[in-house]
Amino acid sequence: MKYLFMKASLFNHNNSVFYVETEFQPELNRFIRKNYSKLVKLFNSSNLNFYYLPILLEDKRYWKIVHYNRPYVQPVSVTDEIQQVYDILIKRQGTEVIKGALLLSSGTEFPDSLPVFTLIEKDASLKSFKNMSHKISDCFDRLKDSQVRFRTVVSDEKKYLHDISMNEMFESLVEETAEDVTSYEETVLFSTISTIRDADTKFETEAFRLADEIRERLELLKEYGALSLIGDVIEEIQKTKNKISSLFITNDYRIFLKDYGMKEVVMSPLPKSLFLLFLNHPEGILFKELSNHHDELLSIYRNITLRENIDAVMESIKAMTDPLNNSVNEKCSRIRSAFLEVITDDLAKNYYITGKRGEPKKITLNRELVSFQ
Repeated sequence: MKYLFMKASLFNHNNSVFYVETEFQPELNRFIRKNYSKLVKLFNSSNLNFYYLPILLEDKRYWKIVHYNRPYVQPVSVTDEIQQVYDILIKRQGTEVIKGALLLSSGTEFPDSLPVFTLIEKDASLKSFKNMSHKISDCFDRLKDSQVRFRTVVSDEKKYLHDISMNEMFESLVEETAEDVTSYEETVLFSTISTIRDADTKFETEAFRLADEIRERLELLKEYGALSLIGDVIEEIQKTKNKISSLFITNDYRIFLKDYGMKEVVMSPLPKSLFLLFLNHPEGILFKELSNHHDELLSIYRNITLRENIDAVMESIKAMTDPLNNSVNEKCSRIRSAFLEVITDDLAKNYYITGKRGEPKKITLNRELVSFQ
């Protein structure tokens, strides 16, 4: 997909530079637009991303990425709303900006504030930008050196806490083993129970597997560093943070995210049948009790496919309701993948099947947000 440009040379650095302004600067804007490609390459040579929002916010490729991560936001009007974005970025930086300026954004965790490099309108030239890119790069190098020292201290502290935690965990495990497994017979029984709960035991790994091509595509759709910052600012302006969409299911069982521009979630009949089964049970279902829902699952499948003779899939449905079979986890994985094809996991987790080991698995979405045609 051509719009997946996150791994391209454009925005692949940890540190970024924004052009911002307190009011419209015609000469500076004309200069940047005319020399945009050169400026991107110039900052890229100093290991910096360069963001000029009037171009970025007009780019359909960028909005495809935004609408994957934040499907509830509306495109920002460069004419009417871009100054609001500038104002929030400047406010967050906490430094006074006169006319146009280059605002720094660090991809690091180090908490120190960063300086702002002011641009003088009459001094807009490639040479002046080049000098600034070197100064900014030096600034980030100093920041990185400080961060390394900071992380070394934090790492040592985490290692100390981790060692204590592991010792406590080991001691606790020994005590539990001594109390719970006191004979050979009990050991055999414990092993048998673990086998019976095989699908449940494997749920947190098998049900969350993704095909390599899907994983690679999702990696390209992520918002990295400063792109995430811009998304946060847009959400702040539109007051739409983490909005959960209602789910709309048609008469022919097509699934749509109604408040996310009617994005369709596409699944094959077997995973869709399992999804609808769990949607019918907000209280959740224990994997070891799935066989109790065999007939309901079969009925749902019949309604989806409208096939009278379903002998070919009877074994598949039987396998899905067998607690010793991994089939249910495979279908859960496909359900999750179907949602991740259209929205980020932070939102998708409200719609696919989740749950802890030994507990009922469920879809956490509020059922008041589910409607049928």
